[in-house]
Amino acid sequence: GHKYFITVDCARGLRMDYSAFVVIDVTNAPYKVVAKYRSNSVTPMIFPRFIYNIGNYFNNAYVLVEANDVGQQVVESLGLELGYENTLRTKSMGRAGWVLAQDGKGSKFGVTTSQSVKTKGCSNLKSLIETDRLIVEDYDIFVELTTFTRKSDSHGSAFAAEPGTNDDLVMCMVLF
Repeated sequence: GHKYFITVDCARGLRMDYSAFVVIDVTNAPYKVVAKYRSNSVTPMIFPRFIYNIGNYFNNAYVLVEANDVGQQVVESLGLELGYENTLRTKSMGRAGWVLAQDGKGSKFGVTTSQSVKTKGCSNLKSLIETDRLIVEDYDIFVELTTFTRKSDSHGSAFAAEPGTNDDLVMCMVLF
C-alpha cells in the first residue's frame, strides 16, 4: 500500500563517477529514504535493468532519471526497451527549467539537470531536511551531504562535491 519515488543519477561505469539511485517512500509525510544503490562499475547497458527490478519491487515506483550524458541512454532503455510504465517525462520551460509532463509534444524521458533545476532542487532539498519533511538515515548520503558545498565561478555559484569526493547520492536527493 505504500507509494515510492526513485531518482537516478547515471555514470559511465568506468570506476570513476558512480551510478546511483535513491528510493523514497512518499506515502505520508515525512518522506523517508528507504533504499539506495551506488556503483562505479555498473554500465549504462546493465543499469536500466537494476532500476526496472527495483521499481517493480517498490510497487511500480515512479522513476525520474537524470538524462544528461549517458543518462539519456539509460532512461530511454528503461522507458522504451524495457517498457517501464512509471518512467517520468519532463518538458523544458525555458529559463524556468524543467517540469513533469505527460506523453506528448515537447516531452522527453528523464530530466536534464540544468543550472536552474539544480539550484531549485538544492533549495527544496535543504527545506525538506530542515523542516523534517524528509528523513535521511543513511550514512553514505550523510557523508556526501557534508562535502556538498557552494562553488563560485565566472558563471555564478552552484553546489558540487568538494575535490576528491562524490555527490551522486546527493544529486539523486536534489532530483527528488
